[in-house]
Amino acid sequence: MATKYAGQNALNKLMQLVKTALSGKLDKTGGTMTGKLTVSGANIDVKSNNANGGNISADGNVSAANGSLTAGVAVSVLNGNNFVNLTCAGSNAAKIAGAGGSYARMAVGTPTGDNDATTKAYVDSKAAAGGVTVDAAMSSTSTNPVQNKTVKGYVDNKVSGLQTAAQVQDAIKSAISGVYTPKGSIAFASLPVPVAGKVGWVYNITDAFTTDSNFVEGEGCDYPAGTNVVCAEISAGDYGWDVLAGTIDLTELTAVEVQTLWDSI
Repeated sequence: MATKYAGQNALNKLMQLVKTALSGKLDKTGGTMTGKLTVSGANIDVKSNNANGGNISADGNVSAANGSLTAGVAVSVLNGNNFVNLTCAGSNAAKIAGAGGSYARMAVGTPTGDNDATTKAYVDSKAAAGGVTVDAAMSSTSTNPVQNKTVKGYVDNKVSGLQTAAQVQDAIKSAISGVYTPKGSIAFASLPVPVAGKVGWVYNITDAFTTDSNFVEGEGCDYPAGTNVVCAEISAGDYGWDVLAGTIDLTELTAVEVQTLWDSI
């Protein structure tokens, strides 16, 4: 076929064909799309020449059936003049902020796992129903929390029975004074009969004497003047005089005294 030139009629027809073809296209500077846009095997990049970057606005839902919605800064949900921003606040952490920068509340379901979030109402209901176990007594094995009231009551009960320093000193003085009660000096013949009411009484015997059946040492023991004796309970209900340690005569025995002791046995 020989090459032909395009005249005015041909150019007019070509212009009509181009206009018809472009009439269904969206201008790159912007416009309105009334039909459905399907993008398969490709990405949609939204960019802008200003510092804020590009935006995607939707009156309805933005969903990802088998993938994820990713935003470099934040994901915003708008409802009139109200909005909520979802931003990344760190590893595995999200920050939800509403109008004015305050944190927005988020409905949380009943927790079932250890890492699930819960609500104030859920915690309050558990506490009111006894969901928090508190020990009523001290325990070395319990893992439950123990109230300060329980600890204080336990300590108070232990401390209340202790004596003060002054009370301890008074008790010691009373015990010491109760062991021996000095009754002064007395002749052996005037020594009273040992009884329960005289336990602890101490006498200084002013004359030499020989013990009788009222003495713990038994009968026949000789002691010099100045010997101290104390009333003691020998056995249950049985009382007697007990000679306290006195002076020891270190004078050497004579042959006559040894003979006398030998003859007395």
